[in-house]
This record gives sequence, structure tokens and C-alpha cells, in this order.
Amino acid sequence: MNPWSDANDFKLGLQTLLAKVDRELERPDRDPFSDTDPDRLPHEHDTRLLFIDELLTLLGWNRGIDGNLREEVRLKGETTKFMDYLGVSALNNKAHLLVEAKAWGKPSISARHPGETTDPIALVVKGVNHIRIEGDDKDSPVHPEWDAHLRQVAGYVRTLKEKYGHHLPRAVLLSGEWMVVFIKPVETFLENAVPEDILFLRRADFFDCSSDIYNHLHRAKVTREAPIPLRPAQLPNYVGLEDVQGVFRGVHAVVEKTGSSLFGLQPRLRIYPVLYVVRLDDTVLTVMNGRDSSYLEDGLDIDGKPRLETHLEEITSATGALLEQCARELEGRLGISDIASFPGFSVNELGRKLLRELPDPDEWLAATGIAEHFVLREPRLKTCRFHGWSQCDTDKAVRGAVNMRGISPTHFFTDGQPHHCAHQVVLDRREKKCQVDAIDSRICCQACVYLDQCWKPEEKANLPCGT
Repeated sequence: MNPWSDANDFKLGLQTLLAKVDRELERPDRDPFSDTDPDRLPHEHDTRLLFIDELLTLLGWNRGIDGNLREEVRLKGETTKFMDYLGVSALNNKAHLLVEAKAWGKPSISARHPGETTDPIALVVKGVNHIRIEGDDKDSPVHPEWDAHLRQVAGYVRTLKEKYGHHLPRAVLLSGEWMVVFIKPVETFLENAVPEDILFLRRADFFDCSSDIYNHLHRAKVTREAPIPLRPAQLPNYVGLEDVQGVFRGVHAVVEKTGSSLFGLQPRLRIYPVLYVVRLDDTVLTVMNGRDSSYLEDGLDIDGKPRLETHLEEITSATGALLEQCARELEGRLGISDIASFPGFSVNELGRKLLRELPDPDEWLAATGIAEHFVLREPRLKTCRFHGWSQCDTDKAVRGAVNMRGISPTHFFTDGQPHHCAHQVVLDRREKKCQVDAIDSRICCQACVYLDQCWKPEEKANLPCGT
């Protein structure tokens, strides 16, 4: 990201958008299915389509399946409510931007009683502080409609903080004619509202204040997310040594298909070394150089050395070089942290996700902590009869012995190898637990670095192979 170039692109895009909006508002036939009314202003849905959706796109917030902007987000508090827009981090799914849309013609903020201040920021501060001390709505210093607007945002900010643990960085009330940006919404609504934390703009000011809008609301500014991947030399642009919470080894795993569709395709696992630098705000920065990669192979090389061992040595060496590069760029020492303290790419009902699926199929990012790889050199249990299909007795996998690598589901380790599991009960139990199931559906849990992350102690004790 080049902040100067992006800020200029936003300013030019905003100028074009505002001109387009003006032309649209001047059209007498905007709604061909209603009586022509040149004074009719867009309602909320039209305001979103005409202006807000495009403004948010210019600010780096994108809707859709792979987007970072959710619409009509369900929020369960004392009652279920729906937030108009919620911008989230692509890395950890945390809330970063709340936008509440209002119809174009909704009036700007005003005092409840004539003769009181007309300064919009002062009125917002008064209205919010009245709500914060649990003042009655009929006694609010602002117009009743605006009291309702502010209570709505206050409820969302409080619920996100108290129920979901999200310290929301930005909140916005927005129509086509005005915009209120809450620069520190948690502090404003839950502690004390002050003028310095509030930005109020009218449409006539939007273009002249484009740099303020960009700096407060652009996705890159709000989330401080970085591109994936970063090269080591780019790292200081997104984090300083004093802001590093932890550094974790990891890999970029790519499943390539080899062979012939006539005789059967087989997977080939290509691994790139990765370092994950985690900032104090739990943002995960992915650092790679893209040059070093190694294929995970089985069997022995011509010297009788296990190819897996060579593969792991190559990844370890490349990761070490990457760590040295990052330390030089940040001008300090970087230590590797255990996977237990990795915040996760996201958190769901099953816990922290230590793998992240990338948009391209068959590609993942995996964090491994101090380990060189998600595959261990040797299983924790040196001998286990369940590596062989024929030894599993009545609990042998129903698909039969796996004698060659395969896809759908993908598996690299085959029957009889120490990294392979042929026990159907284990495969069934780990169906919704396994972090690497999409990469290798048959890897032995005792040969995977994520054993302690997937299984609780009592669950490990109940595995056929025990702890």
C-alpha cells in the first residue's frame, strides 16, 4: 500500500462520485414507476445504492463472498438488532467499522429547544453524554430523532464490546447530506464524549475534507492490515519493533496435482517457509520471500536418508534466514514464540484457527509456532499398530488400505508409514477438529504439531493410541 497514492486515488474517486450523485439527483425521472416529484429525496435503501455503497468501496471496503464488509449484521443483545454495515478484518474477523445509514432527507443534528447551540459537534457530545449517564430520552438536549440515532450506535458499540469483546475502532452515522465519524467510539459512548473524538461533515465539505475521511475510514487505516505476503523489507512499514507481540514460524502449503487423469492424479505438497509477525493489536503480518520452497516427499533418497527429514531441514534453514532478514529490517532481536500464544487467523466456536484457506483453491497459510512445520519429523509415539490398515481389526478405515497418494480427500502418507493413521474411529472423531484435514486427511495426530490444539487432554486420553 502506498498511502499517498491511495489517498489521491480516493480524492479523485470521491470527486467523481459526488458529481455523479449530483447529476442523479437532478434527474426528473429517477423513479419511473412513481409520480414525478423533483423534490423527492432518496430513501435509505436508495441512499445506500446511490452513495454509501460506492463511498465504502472507494474506502477499501468490499461487499460480496470474499469481501470485508458485511450488511445487515445480526447483533444479539437484549434484543436482536441488525447493523447496516460492519467492516471486518480479513485476518481475524474482528469488527473494525460500523456504518449506520440514514435516508438522504434525514435532517442534520439540531438542539431540542430553540436558542441553544447550533454547533453540530457540541450537540453530538451533549447528546452522547446524556445517553451515557442514562438520561431519559424525553430530556435529551438534541432533537428526538437524533437522540434515537445516537442511542442506536451506542447500543451497538456497547454490545460489541461487552458481549463479543470487540473494541470497535470506528463508527459512522451517514446520509447523503451529512456524516458523523466517531473516531474513538468505545471511549465516546462508554466513557466520556469529547469534541476531539468526533468529526462532523456536511456534503458540501466532503471533497475538501477527503483526506480526513480517508485517514479515519479507509480500510488500511482502520485495520492497519498489510498485504499478503509482505517481503521482509516491507515489514517496518506496518510494525515497529516495540509493537511486536510475537513471531511465529509457519508455512504456505500448496497442493499441486501431478500425473494423468487417465491413470489417476496424485497430490504433491509444496511448502514455502513463512514468518508471522503479530502486532500488539493481534494483527497477523505474513512475511515470505517467495524464493524458497520445498516438496514434501516420502521414502529415502539415493543416500538412504529419509526425504521428509531433508524437506524439514530445508524449511528450517529457510525460515531461519527469513527471521534474520526480518530482525535486520526491524533493527532488533526477534524470538520465536510458541503456538499456544498465536492469536489465530480467526476464532470460531471450535477455537483458534491456525490455518487460513486462501482464495485460490488448494492453498493455505499455517502457523506452527516454534515448530518448523505442521508435520513432525517422527510421531510422538514411536510405534503404533494403527499406522497399518490391516492391524486396526474391526476399527480399520472403511475405505480400505491407502496404498498411494490421492485426492478427494487429499492424503500424502500411505498405509504402513509412521505418519499415516488408518483407524476409522480416530478419523471420525477428528472430523470437525483437525486443523489440517483439507491438506492431509490421513495424517496421524501424533505426527502433527496441532495435537494439543485439536484435542483436549481427556480426549487425547480416549484416543486408541492414548496420550
